[in-house]
Amino acid sequence: MAKYLFVYHGGTHPSAPAEMKSVMDAWGSWFGSMGRPLSMAATRSAHPAR
Repeated sequence: MAKYLFVYHGGTHPSAPAEMKSVMDAWGSWFGSMGRPLSMAATRSAHPAR
């Protein structure tokens, strides 16, 4: 199976703590529904390490 990159950009920042919790709970549920990862996540940067 090919590896893929999931990138998300957009939306608005929740303004109240209760709204933030609701958004994060929904995100966690959705992300958890994708199953186990095929490999470990890593952060890549266009800038070389110093």
